[in-house]
Amino acid sequence: MDTDLRLYAILDPAVAGEMSRTVAAARIPCLRQRLEALRDNGAIDPDADLDAVATALSSLSFSLGFIDQVVFGMNPERAAAIARSMAGIIAAELAPAR
Repeated sequence: MDTDLRLYAILDPAVAGEMSRTVAAARIPCLRQRLEALRDNGAIDPDADLDAVATALSSLSFSLGFIDQVVFGMNPERAAAIARSMAGIIAAELAPAR
């Protein structure tokens, strides 16, 4: 499929609405639960904004896993390298103060 057609499909209000509903309904709550479990085990600062983190992780993973690779043709190894780098940054910021 031509990249321009994929981009237009994503920009279609019906497609965008369905994608948004799917992300909000499934991914964000699941990520939030996983983050809460990590916080309960002492791996995440108790004051961390888990809603914001879950939303950001959902957006980042969708971008790297789909938009960047499928729409823009990013090399999967590059996307994985970015994900690893961002995981380190996010983990460091979420760690409890020592």
